[in-house]
Amino acid sequence: METSEGSCATSPLTERDGELWAKPPISAQLPVRFDNGTEFASIEGYCAKCDGAIIDADLRGTVTRLLPAVACVEAVGVCRSCRMLTRFYWRLHDDFRLTGPTRDGWGEWLPKQSMFSRVSRVLRSLLGA
Repeated sequence: METSEGSCATSPLTERDGELWAKPPISAQLPVRFDNGTEFASIEGYCAKCDGAIIDADLRGTVTRLLPAVACVEAVGVCRSCRMLTRFYWRLHDDFRLTGPTRDGWGEWLPKQSMFSRVSRVLRSLLGA
């Protein structure tokens, strides 16, 4: 199996890849909830080579809390289509931002929120909760 990191350059499997693969699926470690009510209920990984979706069972690693407002996801995912391993490192922020390394430096993304999450957030802000 080859590995890919954003640019689709291959590299040998590392000891850390094996350690992350031995961890539970990221989906089993969700949701990530913050004190302000922000919640990450799901995270999707995509293959760096073919851009195919990596199924939940094949996205494995750790979710740790770095700060009260930031959680870190370090994972590896295996694409069943092209059998490529992709490395992931994301920071989840309590303002719904997702940040992490890209080919061009550090990137920032805003994930899709469920309708329930959006309505719940608006209601909490209106009620002062």
